[in-house]
Amino acid sequence: PLDAEVAEVLREQGRAFFMWCSGEAKENHGGLTGPITDLALNLVKSIGANAPELLPAVVMVALDPLAEAAMRGVVRTVPSRLDLNSDVIFTMRWRLALTGALLGVPTIVTDADVVVLGDPFLAVEGWDLEGMTDALRPKEALWASWVRAEEHLNTGFVAIAPTARAGNLVAEFLECCSAADDFGIPRDGMDQRVFNKFLLDKMSTDPPSVVGRHQQDWLLGSRLDLRNATRLERAPAGAAVVRAVDPGRWANGIHYFWRRTHLLNPSTQPLVVHVNGVEPKEYFLRDRELWWLGTSTWETDRLLTYTHRPQPTVRGEFAQLVAGLELALHSGRRLVLPETMNCSLCP
Repeated sequence: PLDAEVAEVLREQGRAFFMWCSGEAKENHGGLTGPITDLALNLVKSIGANAPELLPAVVMVALDPLAEAAMRGVVRTVPSRLDLNSDVIFTMRWRLALTGALLGVPTIVTDADVVVLGDPFLAVEGWDLEGMTDALRPKEALWASWVRAEEHLNTGFVAIAPTARAGNLVAEFLECCSAADDFGIPRDGMDQRVFNKFLLDKMSTDPPSVVGRHQQDWLLGSRLDLRNATRLERAPAGAAVVRAVDPGRWANGIHYFWRRTHLLNPSTQPLVVHVNGVEPKEYFLRDRELWWLGTSTWETDRLLTYTHRPQPTVRGEFAQLVAGLELALHSGRRLVLPETMNCSLCP
């Protein structure tokens, strides 16, 4: 539960935007050079730059004192009342989603590795649950049983409506996954995969208690056989609606950084970008000018730099690379190259 003062502020705003993380610096955590809170700070900075009207509704839930110290004074921050462990990490987003539903306001729950490019609520249609999708071709793959379960709904950025159906759905998921193990068998540590399998089971009941929504399609998936999703003319009565938001509006890492899906429709730009499925995270954020925490540590007058001119062939690209290597050899300098390959021919 939230403090009464924070809850009242969110009700006055008419919406809630929850973010959460710990303050520890994990080795090899997405290629970060600092603690995880750097991503959270970057998220807050992106909101201030691109959707400042959202800031009063933002609440940071700090999972440990390090996160609380890093975020307090930057954004409204509340400490978690739970001891930090794997179970808290598994359930936190769903605890926050349920909190939002009980508050009675539209709520978004996000991971820290997200940047906001516009007000994300503009893409919310008011269905019970709405989220990103990791499906490469959502029109064909969403809720098909031949697709990996975790690809249907990306739970790193989800919206929950203030409806009884939405609250009951999340509460039931929390209840059925309350144990960290089942007769000694550890629970799947990826809550995104577990939640998608939970939704598929709900779609398979008679009558279905959950139905998928994408664009104008009503979809039912199954875990029992290999087939595409069943398309319906209308939503089953009483079923909770789970909508996958178009990747052109809420973009996951694969769609934005690799496939560049947002370029297919230049008139409609993403409101949110999730830096999942790509590493190093900080490199990709800096490369796409989505890093608001200062300049690169490599920017100094002791370095010789040049502007890379894109070439029509791989041979042309490597010719520039070789020229840089030759200059380093002749001048007795060290050539510094990106850790991740990123060119128009092979992004």
